[in-house]
Amino acid sequence: MEQRNQHPAGRRHFAMFDTFRFFAFLKVFLQHLPIVAFAWFNFARAGGIIGVQFFFVLSGFLITYIIFDEKSRTGTFSLKNFFARRVLRIWPLFYLVVILCYATPWLLHLLHAAKMEHGYQPVWWMSALFLENYKMIAEHTVPNEQALAVTWSLCVEEHFYLLWGLLLWFLPARVFPWVAGIAIAAALVARTIFFHYHMELADISTNIHFFAIGAIPAYLLVFHTDKTKRVVSSVGKMGHTLYAVFLLVYVLLISQADIQAQIQIWLTCISAALFAGLIFLSMHDENYLRPSRLLTRLGVYTYGLYMYHSFVLVFFIRVFTSRHWQLDSPVYATLFAITALIGTVVISWLSYKFFEKPFLKMKRLFR
Repeated sequence: MEQRNQHPAGRRHFAMFDTFRFFAFLKVFLQHLPIVAFAWFNFARAGGIIGVQFFFVLSGFLITYIIFDEKSRTGTFSLKNFFARRVLRIWPLFYLVVILCYATPWLLHLLHAAKMEHGYQPVWWMSALFLENYKMIAEHTVPNEQALAVTWSLCVEEHFYLLWGLLLWFLPARVFPWVAGIAIAAALVARTIFFHYHMELADISTNIHFFAIGAIPAYLLVFHTDKTKRVVSSVGKMGHTLYAVFLLVYVLLISQADIQAQIQIWLTCISAALFAGLIFLSMHDENYLRPSRLLTRLGVYTYGLYMYHSFVLVFFIRVFTSRHWQLDSPVYATLFAITALIGTVVISWLSYKFFEKPFLKMKRLFR
C-alpha cells in the first residue's frame, strides 16, 4: 500500500487517497469488531472484504501511475529501484508482524492465557515467503493466529508488484489496454474455477482484475491528461458529491446482499469499476472532494492500522473479558469500539514514526 512520502519532481501526491485508505480500513475494522449489542451494527459491519478490494484498486492505480509516470518522463523504468522501494515499504512491518504472530503462543504461555484453538498451524517458511494466502486456500480455513490471517492480502499485493512490475517493464505502454483486458478476463475465469471447487478467493489470479481496473485511470492520467481534466471538470462539484454518495450507498447495500456465485463474479468487476470511477474523479486538482486533514493523516498510517488492529482487538477482548464487561451491553460495546480504534491508531502512529519511517526515508536512494 503506497503511503505518502517524499516524491520526485513531477510526481503527484493524491491527498484524497489517504482518506479513501482510511475508510477502506474502517470497513475491515468494523467487520472484525466482536460487538453484538446493536442490531443496526450488523448492517454497518458486513462486507469487510469490500475494504480490501478497494485497497487493491487503489494499489493498481498508484503502482501503475508510478511506473508510467517514470516511463513518460525519462523514457525508461528502473525495475531494480521499483522493487527496492516496494521492499522498503512492505517488508519491515510485514516481517515484524509475522515475528509477533509466531511469538504470540510463547507470550500467551507466559501470561497463562488461552490460545485460539480453531484454524491451522501456520508454517513459518510459507509465512516468510508471502505464501500464507496459498496455505489458507489449501487448508480451507485461517491460521490459528488471528493477526496472521490478515496478511493474505499483503501476499496478494506482493505478488501483484512482482507480476505488474515485470509486465509493464517488459511491454510498451501502448499495449496496456490489452494487458488490462487480459488480466480482467483471467480473473473472471479464475474466480469461476475457484467458486466451482469451493476454494478461497485469496490469490493473485482471482484478484488481479481489481488491480487492473484500478490501473486504467492511472494510464489515462499519464497519457491523456488534458482529456481527463476536461471530463473531471465537466462533472462539477454536484456530480462529484452525488457519485460519492451513490458509491457509499452501493457499498452498504451490496454488503448485505446474498448473491449467487455466478453473479458475484461479475459484481466484483462492477465494484472495482465504481471504485476506479471515484479515483478518476479525485486524481486531478479539479477534484471537488476535499480531503479532511484528520482523515488524511490517519490514512498515512493505514498500513499499520490494517496490520496491527487484530493484535489490539485480541488484547481488548482479554481486558474486557477479565473484567466481565460483556460486549452485548451497549455501554461496554461502545467503549470497546472506541478504545480499540484509538489503541490501533496510537500503535500505528508510533510504528510509523519510529519503525517504518526510517525505512521510508531510504526510498530516496532508489529514485
